Amino acid sequence: MVRDGLFEKFPVAAVFGMPNFPGIPLGHFAVRAGPMLASIDTFELKVLSEHNHSATQYTSPDPILIAGRIVEAFQAFKSRGINPAEPVMMSITQFQAGDPVNDKQGVHITPDQAYVRGTVYTLNDAVRDVFKVRLKQIAEGTANTNRARCEFEYQRGYPVLVNTETEKKLAAATAAEVVGTDQVESNMQPIMGAEDFASMLKERPGCYILIGNGDGEGTCHVHNPSYDFNDEAIPFGVGY
Repeated sequence: MVRDGLFEKFPVAAVFGMPNFPGIPLGHFAVRAGPMLASIDTFELKVLSEHNHSATQYTSPDPILIAGRIVEAFQAFKSRGINPAEPVMMSITQFQAGDPVNDKQGVHITPDQAYVRGTVYTLNDAVRDVFKVRLKQIAEGTANTNRARCEFEYQRGYPVLVNTETEKKLAAATAAEVVGTDQVESNMQPIMGAEDFASMLKERPGCYILIGNGDGEGTCHVHNPSYDFNDEAIPFGVGY
């Protein structure tokens, strides 16, 4: 919507967003100025070799072993190549190689490729730039050292979500009118999840505030099939 000219077609001075958030008590709000939610990037790589028999694996690179070394090197880079004062979450979320488990004959054959995917969350755009360069160097360098080839891609996702000070004060004060000052956390810790509303906040001042969904059955983390919105939060949201 922003790329399509949203704010040129419909000019606004500021933007505000309010998602509900499990774990925050019902009737409470939480917010902060500055970086509040992380950026999210994704990466994927393929280690390419050739099919081989496990008895003659020495004649060609083993993509599973090499991909495992790349994953280990990625984690070492995160812990040793980035200032530990920088909040960063890097996760390997997919590692796939070989034939299906139910293919009993395939157990004797090593695959011709291994596939790895993962995510990087951070509160600093400069850190994103470093990860994009270094993960590619590590993946391709490790594969080359082991006589294999590597295809690597790094995709930028949502930017860091940054609330502006003036709009944050307005949002916190408004929430306090609804539930009272004691039930508004106005300097919460940043959350290392990501949110596409950040794209709007890059273009206009504004504030993203969390409204409590409470605890109990169905209030597991969002983006979960067991999640259930707490209808009792509706009056607080409408009041805000």
